[in-house]
Amino acid sequence: MVKRIRSLSMFAALAISLFVFGGAAYIRAHSQTQQFVPYVRISHVTQYDAAGHGTQLCTEVFRQHADGRAETVQAYTDGSVRVVRSDPQSGVFSLHPDGEHRLGNARKTPIQVDFRAHEGFQYAAKVVGIPVVVVRQEQKSGGYVELWYAPDFNDDPLRQVIVNGEATIVIEPVQVIKGESD
Repeated sequence: MVKRIRSLSMFAALAISLFVFGGAAYIRAHSQTQQFVPYVRISHVTQYDAAGHGTQLCTEVFRQHADGRAETVQAYTDGSVRVVRSDPQSGVFSLHPDGEHRLGNARKTPIQVDFRAHEGFQYAAKVVGIPVVVVRQEQKSGGYVELWYAPDFNDDPLRQVIVNGEATIVIEPVQVIKGESD
């Protein structure tokens, strides 16, 4: 069970990295001069089994800077920590004791998309009082990913639901603070 949770938590971490830093494949970036909306998001990452019992995997702190740099710190319940950083000039990196491992390219500009026109559009809602648009992406594995995009926060997904087989991982924000952090 611990091995399954750990592999699913790595799946969640990879999903976070790809969706938050890289953006979905269908999203188009706009002008190079556009600034990002700076903010900090604190979330709980929880895994639910088929019976609906939840186990918190980690607490996540995501920081978006106006210049496009971003960091995610995931503090796991076993005491381990995972850090991912993004820089528009050099890419997305996972930090390890033996150095940085490149995960891919970083967004160079904020995304601006009308998600209501997307084929996966579900409905409009609010997450911690912030308006969001919910988009569902079906996966070939039979699961799906539900992303709750916030137009006022670079169209970033503030909440994510990842369903894969018998497990569901929910990344639920508990606080979002607009503005540059220290």
